[in-house]
Amino acid sequence: RISTRIPEAYQAEPGLVLWKKGDETEQKIIRLTNPNKEPIRLLSISSSLEALPAELETIRDGFEYNVIVSRKSPESRLRSVLRIATEPPPGQQESKTIRLYAVAM
Repeated sequence: RISTRIPEAYQAEPGLVLWKKGDETEQKIIRLTNPNKEPIRLLSISSSLEALPAELETIRDGFEYNVIVSRKSPESRLRSVLRIATEPPPGQQESKTIRLYAVAM
């Protein structure tokens, strides 16, 4: 029997942001928190859809960030994958990716 624990890089609250009718211009914020003792710096963010752009705001470097998502289009049924690149883990050369989701109904 083998037991293992894979540490979570970041916890997201909420994990999904959703716009309903009437929320057209409201920004949504996802709070990312690193539950580990070692910092994991977030380097960049990209959105798969121009109508739902996102920016990264540093609260405490390596531990707390806000992802600010805007809605630039009044269209409904918009879906975006937000990709956040982290710094490479110790001993590795490639960064990791965190994925979040934004939906406008």
